[in-house]
Amino acid sequence: MELLDVRGVKKIYSTRLLANKTTALNGVTFKVKEGEFVTIMGESGSGKTTLLNILAAFDKPSDGEVDLKGQCLKDIKDKDITIFRRNNLGFVFQEFDLLPNFTNKDNILLPLVLAGFKYKEMNERLKAIAKPLNIEDLLEKYPYEISGGQRQRVAVGRALINRPKLILADEPTGALDSRSSDELLKIFEDINRAGQTILMVTHSVKAASFASRVLFIKDGVIFHELYKGDLSYEDLFIKISDTLTLLLKGSKR
Repeated sequence: MELLDVRGVKKIYSTRLLANKTTALNGVTFKVKEGEFVTIMGESGSGKTTLLNILAAFDKPSDGEVDLKGQCLKDIKDKDITIFRRNNLGFVFQEFDLLPNFTNKDNILLPLVLAGFKYKEMNERLKAIAKPLNIEDLLEKYPYEISGGQRQRVAVGRALINRPKLILADEPTGALDSRSSDELLKIFEDINRAGQTILMVTHSVKAASFASRVLFIKDGVIFHELYKGDLSYEDLFIKISDTLTLLLKGSKR
């Protein structure tokens, strides 16, 4: 079943006097099924971040539509958009975005606190995710007391706690060392196998190799896509690398 439907999305930025216009997205169209793990790749300036901001309802397209589970994002009133994000989306950012004066437990539970959940249910949800994320011993600590890899696992817990329809991850391994990156990607793989839909933007070929599908964006449009299917990580890694090389050669021409 389709979860995310992106149709003809364009984003044009212009100066105040409309003298100069920059097209960041130029008709992006794709769909994501429930339970998929999709990665978006492309060079800097290709439109990845703009697209992610639109999918997260942080920005609005100049044209086109985005539907999440049949709900058209442009039809959501500004006063309701924060509640929509909290109820439907989970976010994992490169720099973790944890509140330094909150314990890790409080950081994770914050979306539920804002939604008015009762303490008992919050704790039940926390227990359900703490062990798989290996953060049980970190909950009473503060973000500055733990490593980057541990902070990112806490951030994943915060993204999962509201049981979102879709997790949006923006370069989640970008600030991690190789070991922490591997641990995080294995967590993503595990929660995806458990049914969580994930859409991740990354520059990392290794990170993209964990996905079930890879979309390549160039000059604001979807240039190519790869399906993992029965491919091994190694084979998908090679195919991704080859496609990125083709993108780079095309940009030089």
